Amino acid sequence: MKTLDALLQASITIYTDLLQRMQAMTDELADASPERLQALVEEMNWRQQELRGQDAALQSVLQEAGEGAKDHPLLRQRQELMQRVAAQNRLISEKIRGMMSVISAEIGQLRGGMTAMSGYHGDRDQKGSVLKKSC
Repeated sequence: MKTLDALLQASITIYTDLLQRMQAMTDELADASPERLQALVEEMNWRQQELRGQDAALQSVLQEAGEGAKDHPLLRQRQELMQRVAAQNRLISEKIRGMMSVISAEIGQLRGGMTAMSGYHGDRDQKGSVLKKSC
């Protein structure tokens, strides 16, 4: 079984990597292709799965260690990283909601334009050109 220090260090490494991927996603959000965003999401999901397993092992070791482990410096560092990940997640969510709002407004404008254009009908009955009718 891994030691507390080893588990905490592994968890910190994964959280650091997850935070970097989230920051990359935030930076690329407006300009990235859907394929690139999908790849970033898949990477983050994979890291989150890895974290779940790591955190489960860490939780059992922390329970065995008792109250003394609460003051561990690596545990505090891990908690700070977790807070930064949560803050970055909120930032990404806000950006996505803003983008969705803009896209929704654009779709509404396009629908309004399509409705206006569907009401427009040119002279369908008019055959030939203007010159032929005047002669």
